[in-house]
Amino acid sequence: MTVSAFLALPVELVFLVIHGLSLKDLLNIAQTCCRFRTIAQTSRQFWYGAPDLEILPLPTGHTALDTIPAGRIILLALRAVKWDDAVERDEPLVPKRWFPYRNAADNRTAGDLALLPGNSWYTELPHGTPTILIKKAEDGWSAVSCEIKLEPDSVEISCLTAIALGAGFVNLLFVCAPSNKQETSFSVEIIKLYFADEELGPKAPSLVERSKVMVPWKPSALFADDAMLVAYEFRTGGLLVLNLCTNRGRILELNEEQKREITQCPSISFIKEARKVLIKPEIYVPFHPVYTIFGLPQNLFDEFSREYSGRLSEPMWTTQKMDDIMQFAPSDSLSPMPSALLGTAIHLTRFNYSTQKTEGRGDVSHYGYIYLYKGELFAFETHQDDQDFHAIQPPLYHGASNIFSLFQFIPSPDLEIYVNDPSRSRIRRLRFQIPRDIPGRIQVRVMGTNISHGRLFMLVFNGYVVENHSVDYVIQY
Repeated sequence: MTVSAFLALPVELVFLVIHGLSLKDLLNIAQTCCRFRTIAQTSRQFWYGAPDLEILPLPTGHTALDTIPAGRIILLALRAVKWDDAVERDEPLVPKRWFPYRNAADNRTAGDLALLPGNSWYTELPHGTPTILIKKAEDGWSAVSCEIKLEPDSVEISCLTAIALGAGFVNLLFVCAPSNKQETSFSVEIIKLYFADEELGPKAPSLVERSKVMVPWKPSALFADDAMLVAYEFRTGGLLVLNLCTNRGRILELNEEQKREITQCPSISFIKEARKVLIKPEIYVPFHPVYTIFGLPQNLFDEFSREYSGRLSEPMWTTQKMDDIMQFAPSDSLSPMPSALLGTAIHLTRFNYSTQKTEGRGDVSHYGYIYLYKGELFAFETHQDDQDFHAIQPPLYHGASNIFSLFQFIPSPDLEIYVNDPSRSRIRRLRFQIPRDIPGRIQVRVMGTNISHGRLFMLVFNGYVVENHSVDYVIQY
């Protein structure tokens, strides 16, 4: 096909031709002529087929391109490709700027950067006050925060979870338990937040809706969207599914073998295409992780069912045995990633696990995807590595930061970390140049990173290496 013929193609055929091209290739096409640039700026379909969409730094609360203004996507792609090219050069990344965002002397608990999606939003629990603060680790945003009051004052919270809903909305979930251990009343708070466009300047997220659901026991894992609440409790192996529109729910009974396969601190997600709930093992299970997939109880979410007309004021729970359930270990049934998947195959999740080397000491790490096809589960391996390092896994919360399990002191001017890159099916090395001229610096300790936004989070000690002599810094690359 000649260039002139390609330029004259109807837009529908253009989308077929460019499907499968990378973000970098699509940006190059968008720069060839006014027509293609206009298409890139006005049509989301121009970008849908890119295999590396995961590297886009989506705005807070967005889960896909569907809710992002079409003209904004090309700017996100430019930022992502520029950062990706800098990493690919395998040279030390030079910091562009750095700034403090928290001071340990303020007598607050540590900020949780790994919870909220987006660019450096974090939660904070001030000492002595029943409050959750939501703040942003960004220069010029120190006066911006969203304060969530807890009631009653004696309550204890646990299982803090954030679910990105799309279009800037995020559900913040947590379990409320009485501080009096003799009481056994538990509830789940669901707080719906809206994060405005950060490009317009500092603005705190707004509280859209708040609700409380009484539950029969204290959950250890939560999920909630606008339609359902799913909760899991490790000690009893109990699963709750509640229709939030009708306030009717099920307590699902698992047998002993099914209970044993679910880890203590899993995460829960809902796969809309399959109408299945996925329970993923905690990330600290390196060998033989097991994934649990179950279907929603029949008729519980059927809006035409006469049985569920109207909404109850309090949840009504009905116990039933779990019938539609599958438990799957990728290590038991692993295949190479095929060159093409059937169109009806549904992507469920990424996986990674380790096996011992057949020769010598050490482990081999395996990476890949789990798919559902015609009621069966398939694990496809994309790549593996046998190096003596731990590769950081990309977060599943649409851009949340990765916080290291062990703080790392920096003995040299550069920090070297390794990241699993699912879109390219390989492990990538990142080298960060650590700034030497931070005011008052004596020692630094790296807390974590936000790979998609090119950031490191560090504790900078200006005295003894203890928490009350430290300041939290963001290093932007």
